[in-house]
Order: sequence, then structure tokens, then C-alpha cells
Amino acid sequence: MCCLVSFLRLVEVVKVMENHRSMELEEFMAGVGDQLDQTNETLGQWFTQIQTIFYKGFQRGQMPGFSQPARLSSFCNAAVNIMTHNLQSLCLLSLFSTTAALCGAKPDLQDPASLALWIKEATSVEPPHTPVKEAQTSQDDHTNTTDEGLGESVGDSAQQNGSEAAGESDLGSSEGDDNGIPAQAGSSGHPNKPMVLKLHLLLNGKQVIIKPTFGEVETSLLSLYDKMIELCMSVPRLETKLFAEWEGRQGSITPVVEEVVVARLREQVLKEVSDSNVAPTHHATHYTKYNALISGQAEEEVQEFMSGDHPFETYKEKLTEFTMLRADILTSSQQVVELGPYEVHCEALVEALVTRVTNLRRELLMHLHGRYCATADTLCGELKVITERALSTPGDTLQLMEHKRYMEDVMENQLTTLENRVWCLHQQLQYLAENMSLSSEECSDAVQPLAWFIRLPEVFRVHLQIITEKRAEYEANLRERREKFQEELAEYAVQLEEFQTLGDVNEIHEYLRRARALHTRLDHAANYVDQINKEEEALSWNTTHYPLRKQVSDRLAPFLKLYEVGVEWSDRLEEWLHSPVGTHDPDVISQEVAATWRTVYKLEKGFSDIPAAKNVVLAVRQRIETFRENLPLVQTLGNPGLKERHWEKISEVVGYPLRADATTTLQRLIDSNLEDYLPKFESVSEAASKEHVFERNLEKMN
Repeated sequence: MCCLVSFLRLVEVVKVMENHRSMELEEFMAGVGDQLDQTNETLGQWFTQIQTIFYKGFQRGQMPGFSQPARLSSFCNAAVNIMTHNLQSLCLLSLFSTTAALCGAKPDLQDPASLALWIKEATSVEPPHTPVKEAQTSQDDHTNTTDEGLGESVGDSAQQNGSEAAGESDLGSSEGDDNGIPAQAGSSGHPNKPMVLKLHLLLNGKQVIIKPTFGEVETSLLSLYDKMIELCMSVPRLETKLFAEWEGRQGSITPVVEEVVVARLREQVLKEVSDSNVAPTHHATHYTKYNALISGQAEEEVQEFMSGDHPFETYKEKLTEFTMLRADILTSSQQVVELGPYEVHCEALVEALVTRVTNLRRELLMHLHGRYCATADTLCGELKVITERALSTPGDTLQLMEHKRYMEDVMENQLTTLENRVWCLHQQLQYLAENMSLSSEECSDAVQPLAWFIRLPEVFRVHLQIITEKRAEYEANLRERREKFQEELAEYAVQLEEFQTLGDVNEIHEYLRRARALHTRLDHAANYVDQINKEEEALSWNTTHYPLRKQVSDRLAPFLKLYEVGVEWSDRLEEWLHSPVGTHDPDVISQEVAATWRTVYKLEKGFSDIPAAKNVVLAVRQRIETFRENLPLVQTLGNPGLKERHWEKISEVVGYPLRADATTTLQRLIDSNLEDYLPKFESVSEAASKEHVFERNLEKMN
């Protein structure tokens, strides 16, 4: 049976890193866990081999039996001591070699025993490895097993113990040989540190972080020491498994691993990790120049920028800045960099920064595209209005000339500006198409301003053709309408002559209707003259005057006035005569009678040469004068101050009852021939007026 320390280590970093230039921390710890599982299995085989040797020796009587419990216990203790020494050496050497591999330097050992053990390990030539299973098979093949197998194991251990002190004399020579690090501590392209862990720079929210964290690295690496010590403490005592009925000492083998030694190794690893962390931390500061992206400041600036009104060129400058920034991130950033025991991966951080720049750039482009679409829609609307108006058919001469002036203004004053705007939009579209992906529908919509503008020459040609054709048509139409209008005016003059023959006052309502109809037509004719003159001015013709219309209108005016006064007097007289007495103020009646008489008197002078019209005037005047004779009766009995008591006095005067009711109309009083009683009526009416004034004054005082 070979000594454990000659072929076994609890953890071998070199083997974990074998075929790996670098590893993730989780992957490395998983590899270490697999090694510990294999080591545990090897220790189990080692224990089983020893158990078999002792069991056969016990069966052959080569060791004390149960009849000699004291000697048997001492014999087992001796075997356990040898096993403990093996496990202790295995544990310490594993801790030392792991520390050397993690730190790239010899372990920090200060006690002589640990130094001697490490120096012997560092200077010894590693013997050929003999698999445990082969050794076990070889042992099983001996048909004549004796104590030599156990004695060989004990002898090996004793020889090892005897050489510890002698190893100190080689301390000086070992220190000059690669710092006394065993050969297994250097490989994988990193002669001093075979362990190379991957670190990742990541963008987490608004800060750059390192994953795994240095704390996680420290915790994971330091946990190796606890796992190795725990594994060495898990081997049971030989006698507890050799004898089922064993009643002596129980438990597991407890190799002595000084805590101060382990603590010093831990501190060495912690210091090494702390020192190694400086380089990755410093490398992360390379990305501080992108703090605006990392902190979100760039996004806020973009939002503020888009809220303002900036020209297209300013947007292009902003987009160029982001393009250059993205190129700088990709070209100036190392994707992977080796820093001591770490391989720092920046791919995710670079990708995240590039993504943020790309998103900001895309947001700017989308906003710019939206502005382009709004501007393009506005320009398309203007070009569409121009096109529709140019191709529309004017309804009359005024619209024709308005269309003509409008299109002349477009062609002379607006066309150059429109062309510049279309060209500017086209350049913007080219830029957008080069920098973002546009769907076929978006492309089709985007080129509409250019499409509308390209159609303008043909639109102008068709417009000129429409204007030419319609001008000829409307000029001919205007000439025809002017001639027809002259005929209408002549007809109005004929109608006017008819009024000179109308002399029946009883037909005055019909005369008024006919006069008003002619007056209305003459008013329309005045408007029509204005319309014709506007069209003539639009066509640059001399305006036509129509004096006949004014002549007819002026001559119609006295006839119309006569008929209006006659009808108005007739209607008013009818109302006064058939309303209850007192309904209308007598003073108002008197004023209107006087005003109407004066108007008729003036009209009479104007119609002195027209007998029929003069007859109508005289008839109206006669009616006014007839009614005017009854004004004293109206003033007396129409007094609003007459009360019931006054009507009783009036009844006493006439000798029969008179009351101010609905049946007592002015016509009834006139028909009653009460003129002889007027002096007496006047005294009653005068008294009633005074009383009425007095009563009103009292009401005001109250």
C-alpha cells in the first residue's frame, strides 16, 4: 500500500484548469467539487484496502484477538496513528499546494513542521502514480498475506517522519527554485497562477458592476479550506469498521490541522485576491468616459433636445455624435483582457453601451422621421390645394380671373420656394433612408411631395388651357347678358309708363303691389349692374353704365310713395274707426293726420301733369280731410281720462246711455251726429283731464 501523500491531493487547481484558459467562478468551484468527490472516493478505497489488510491479519492471528483487548486496542491505535499522520500530511500539503496555486507564490508558513513538510514536497521528485485500485488488486492477489503489508505502511510513515527534520537543511536550495513552488503549481500559460477566473463587466441600471463580485470570489476560494479540512475529518476510525461488535473508542480520525496555519493561509489568499482586484477595478474606470450613457444623462439630454425646435442639420450633427460614440465604444474597448488571475470580459458591457447608443440614435431618427412626415404632409396639402384649384373649372368670370391671378402668383412668387422645400425634404428623405429601415408603404408616403411637385408643369399646362377656354366662353356669355339686361330695362320703362294711367283709388292696394314688384326688380337690376361691372373690370373691359335703370327708379319713386301713403292711411283709418273709443291716444291721431295730409299735399304738386295719378292723390286727400273734421269729437270722447262718472254726465247731455265699452267705436260716435253736443262734451272732457292729472300725481306721491 502506497502512502497517500505520494499520489494524492485533495484539490489540484492545475487539473481543474486543465484544457481551460479561464473559467467561470461557478464552473471552477464545480470542478473543485468534482475533485473533492473523487478524492472522497479515493479515500474510501484507501480505507477499504487498509481494512482488508487488517481483517486478513486478524483472521490469520497476526494481530491480538478479543481475548487481549488491551493489546488489540493498542494495536488499532497504532494503525490509526499511521492513518492520521497520512491524512494530516495529505490535508496540509493540499492546503499548501492550493494556496501556492491560488497566490502564485509559496505558502506563508512560519512553523518549522509546516516548512519542513512543504520543502520536502517542493524538492522531492514525484514518483510514478500507482492507482489505488491496481494496488488493491495486487494485494488481493497475494495468497500468503503476512504482517509485511502493514509493516511496510508503518515503515513508510516512520521513514517520512524521520525525514521532516532533515528537510530543513534543504530550505535554502528550495527557495531558489521557482520560490519553492511545486511543479504542479504552474501551467495553463500562467506559470505562477494556474487559476484564471472570468470576471464580467456588466451594465446594471445606471452603474457598471463586476460579476462575480470580489466578495463572492473571496468567499468561494476560502470555502476550499473548510471543504478540504472537512473531507479529511470524515474518515472513520479503523476499528469501528473492522469489528462490528467494537465497544471501544468511536468516531472519525482527527488529523491535527493547526488553526493558526489555516488562518495564515486564508489571510494570504485574501491579500492576494485584494491585490489582484485592483487591476480589474482600475480597468472598469476606462468606461467612465461613457458616464452620460451609463447614468441616463444622455437619454435626458435627448428628450430635452427633441422637445425643442431644431433644424434638420442640427439633428444630423447629433446623430453623427452618436455614430462616432458607438464606433469609439467598439474600437477603443477591449472585449477580453487578462489581468493577473482574472480574465475580464467586457463584451456584455460593450454590447449594453452600444445598445443604449443605438436606442438613443433610433429614437432621434424616429422623432426626425415623424417631423419629416408632418412637414411632408403639410407640403403635400399645399401642393394638392394648388393642383385642385388649378384644375378646377371656375363657375363664372370672377372665379375665372381669381383662379388666374392665384395661379400667376403661384408660378411667379411661390414656385421657387416650393421647389426648394421639396428638394430639402428629398435630401432629408435620402438621409433617413440611409440611416433607418423604412417600409415600402413609408417610402411611398415619403416621396409624395416630390410626386406632387413633378406633376405641376402638366397641371399648369392644363390650367392655362382651362383659363383660355373659359375666358372665351364667359366673355361671350357676358356680352349676351348685357344685351339681355338692356332689354329688361326697356321693359321696366314700359311698365313705369303704365302707372301714369292708374287713377282708381279703390285699386290702390293693387297699384302698391305692382309698384313694389317693379321697385324690387330695379333693386336687383342695380346689383346686377354691379356684378356686370365687376366682371368687366376683371376682364379689363370698360365698365358699362345703365342710366335707364336709375331713370326708371327715380320716376317710380313718387308713384310708390303715393301708393304707400294711400294704403297706409286707409289701413290706419280702418283701425281707428273700428276700435273702441279711447283705444288710441287722440293727440297721436291728430299728429298722424297732419303728417299724412302734408305728405299728400306735396305729392299733389308732383303729379300736376299726370291726371290719373293726380286723381288718386285728390281722393286720398279728400278722405283725410273728411276724417279731420271729426278730430274735435275724437279729442273729446277719446280722452283717456274719462271715467264712468264722466260717461254718466255725457249720457245726461245726449239723453241716452253712452258707455266706453267694446261696442262704442269711433265710427258709431261719428254716425250718431253728436257735433251739437261738443261744447258740453269739452267741459266734461276738460274736467276729466284735470282729474286724471291730479290722480296720477297722487299715485306718484304715494
